[in-house]
Amino acid sequence: MTTKNRITGEKVLAGLFKKALELNSTEIEIEYRNGYEEIFAYRNSFGAGIGNLKSSSEEAKMLRSFLYEVKKTTNIEDSAGKFQFSVKIQEDFGEDKFHIRFKNVT
Repeated sequence: MTTKNRITGEKVLAGLFKKALELNSTEIEIEYRNGYEEIFAYRNSFGAGIGNLKSSSEEAKMLRSFLYEVKKTTNIEDSAGKFQFSVKIQEDFGEDKFHIRFKNVT
C-alpha cells in the first residue's frame, strides 16, 4: 500500500465531514454499538445516521486513534476540503462517544 492510498484517521474523518455536509450538518457523533462505530450527523436538534464502521476495521481503529490525539481545535485538509473541528469525548454506558463540531473552511 502506498503512502498516498494509506488509511489515516484524518482521511476517514474528512470523508465523514463530506457526508455530513451533504445534510448541512455541523456536528458528528461516533459511538460504539454491537461491534460497530455508529456515525450520526447533526444540525441543531436534527440528526441522521450517515454510516457505521466495524469496530475492528482498520478505518475505525485509525479514526479512534486520531480522535483521541486531538486536544484542541484542529484543521485537516483532504480532497474532500479543508475543515476546522474540535472533539469532545464523553463516556456513554462504559464506552467512549466522540462528539465532533466542524466547519468547512475552504
